[in-house]
Amino acid sequence: MAIAFARVTQIQRSLGHSTIQRLAYLTRTQLVSQRTGEMFDYSDRQDGFYTSTVLPLGCENLGDDVYRLWELMETASTLPKAVLGFELLLSLPMPAEFELQGSCTLAEQFVRQVIVEKHGLAATLAVHTPHDAAKNLHSEDLLDQDGDTDEFARIMAMASANLHCHVLVSPRQLTPQGAAKKRYTTLDPINRNGIAYGRNWGRLWHLFQNQAFERAGSTLRVTPNPPIALRPVPITAVRRWRRSKRTDDPQIDGRALLVNTTREQENREVVECFDGAVACFKAPFTRVELETFYARYVLPDHAKELVEATIGLGLCVELDIADSDVEWFAGVHLVQSELAALGRALMLSERSSCKLDVSYHVRKEFSSATRTVLEKLFAGSDVVIVEAQSRAELLAQDIAGIANRAGIIPVTIATPAGHPAPRSALVEIKDLSERMISQAIIIIDDPDSMAAAELSLALASALAGNNKVVLLRRGDSDWPSLELLDVLSHHVQVLKWQPMFQASLTNGKSLSTMGNLRTAIVHKPLGHFSALPSQGWPLFCVDAMGEVSTSPSSVAATMQLLATFYMDIHWRYPGYMPDTDAAGLSKRLDAWLQTHANGFAAIDASREVEWDEFVVEDAAFGKVEQGDREEPEEYVEIDGPLLEEEVCDNVTDEPFEHEWDDFEPGAEEND
Repeated sequence: MAIAFARVTQIQRSLGHSTIQRLAYLTRTQLVSQRTGEMFDYSDRQDGFYTSTVLPLGCENLGDDVYRLWELMETASTLPKAVLGFELLLSLPMPAEFELQGSCTLAEQFVRQVIVEKHGLAATLAVHTPHDAAKNLHSEDLLDQDGDTDEFARIMAMASANLHCHVLVSPRQLTPQGAAKKRYTTLDPINRNGIAYGRNWGRLWHLFQNQAFERAGSTLRVTPNPPIALRPVPITAVRRWRRSKRTDDPQIDGRALLVNTTREQENREVVECFDGAVACFKAPFTRVELETFYARYVLPDHAKELVEATIGLGLCVELDIADSDVEWFAGVHLVQSELAALGRALMLSERSSCKLDVSYHVRKEFSSATRTVLEKLFAGSDVVIVEAQSRAELLAQDIAGIANRAGIIPVTIATPAGHPAPRSALVEIKDLSERMISQAIIIIDDPDSMAAAELSLALASALAGNNKVVLLRRGDSDWPSLELLDVLSHHVQVLKWQPMFQASLTNGKSLSTMGNLRTAIVHKPLGHFSALPSQGWPLFCVDAMGEVSTSPSSVAATMQLLATFYMDIHWRYPGYMPDTDAAGLSKRLDAWLQTHANGFAAIDASREVEWDEFVVEDAAFGKVEQGDREEPEEYVEIDGPLLEEEVCDNVTDEPFEHEWDDFEPGAEEND
């Protein structure tokens, strides 16, 4: 199956690592390190399928000799504790799902667009076939000979059939003149207080794969990660378990070697309760994606039944996506998170609890453009969007520095983008529900990397703690645009910031929105009348009863309910006044409904034809009731009782009681 597995490992000389050793391993060759004289030989391994080296623009001639290139990178770092770059491991789709050459191209495009072109680094990638199935890539051969008797064995066999790609990334930027003098640290993981933060390569790889599948015309989509994370397992344990499976040794519990069985069962229980399964999707999804997700935990036939039940029970909404042959759905959880986020942004835009005049602090050492942005940012409402063409980390440092001077605590939210945080308190998104943050300025760098629920949680913490929140949107972001932020930009203060100099390697966003629907409420639901097209407002909602509605009044009422009901925040700042915020939201929603009242009347006018047909039919039935028309011959009055009294006396409820008992929960187990 297509999964979003991506793992980054730094190559550190202090741990005995060597760039030449990793190059020999990736390319399945024999190489000798000129620096140490060590020989590394992996030429006996036959699972290498594809190798390529991707270089920045203008440096193509340096890639004629890959060994010489990486020797240059190895010798350029002279310190005994030098970091020699990092290795990125990507899981590729199974050959039966996506052709082998297509997977190789997919990996190379990802490396080129996200790493090489945007950051000027060199990279060598190598695609390896499954280690235990180098000669035969059919997953059926990895199953037990007796058939699919063990669901866990089936899942492990399918996982071990995945291709994988190793990517060796240089520690220094490469130019036509050679390697840079200093190590490039932008992509490094960030260690703060014993916790490692950094880019969420798995989520980035997830989005990139979906884009490629859409472009190739495939219905394949990436399967989300399990609701409850499983413990990582070394490949040696996998091989050990498989050997024990072949020998059927009862003394070895292979399952216990691989996963935490308690968490495995918890995942299955979450998935089989329908609502929990849909909540695992943080963006709109396809029918195939939902079926693949269920098949990760249950047998395929059962997975198809669960898909039909999930759609039929109304736990998701089918979206009307123009020019798409794929069935797209959005979970109710996603729709409600988006509505709550928009409502919370409206409340923040109506208040200025952290309003400050910082003109004294910015009169020196800042350019006129930066000075203007900082003054408007601190003097504005409690939510501000800043659009930075590039180098947004510089502006984040300035915001945090000015906040410190003005006596406000700067707090940076660790987003999946993984950008270095300024000198400030660093908080993970998931900690916001429990950790109180009050009277502070919250800086969110690259919010396009966030999911709707994460953004909604951040805005809720800004409300509950009387904080100001600044959303720094990057023009050079690695992530496709989160449409929800585009909706918010119609209602909150938006500032544009241009640095004094542009980064020479900035090429704009690398991921398009094609194949990456990330927001549901900007699309109309299939089979429903769309609300009046209005910039910045949702096209539908799912109310408390689970009903889909496109009525503007229903959208406004649902948004009011969700935005003021803080299920995800377990703390309140003592000075927080929720009634005032709720009044501000009501004011904005009433203004929206009043402003577009004439437009909504136009929608009602478009339905006059259908309404007129209903009125004609109703009038015809009215005449029948008044006796103006003869009743049809098939309506015959029946004289006498429908059933003889003695027949009715013989009718009892016993048979129905027995049939009802057969459908009682747990009846099959009791039998």
